[in-house]
Amino acid sequence: MTSEKMQIAIGQILRVGVFISFILVSIGGAQYLWKNGNAPMSFAMFSTLPAHFVTVPTIFLHAFDFSALGLIQLGLLTLVLLQLARVIFTTAMFVVLRESLFIIICLFILSVLIYSLFWYHPNF
Repeated sequence: MTSEKMQIAIGQILRVGVFISFILVSIGGAQYLWKNGNAPMSFAMFSTLPAHFVTVPTIFLHAFDFSALGLIQLGLLTLVLLQLARVIFTTAMFVVLRESLFIIICLFILSVLIYSLFWYHPNF
């Protein structure tokens, strides 16, 4: 596979992934507004999501239950996973091109992305 074909494949993956993410967030957002649209907003204090919406396995559990927040979180997780896929495919492209410096840079970025995907600190 040539570099140009790999770049086209990466672009296609990004287009499809962003569309899927948009659909998930739109469905979850519409469902959330349908159920909670009349609830009063309190801007006095910022509140975070419950812990069961911030880890990868529980996001999938809630999304497959068609929970509104679960679908929104899955859509956002899809965007993060897209970046992970983009770096993986870019790394593969540099391996084919035998560009060792760029392979090292991509592997570093990949390790940071994977670490940040699974890192969770409850007080942060």
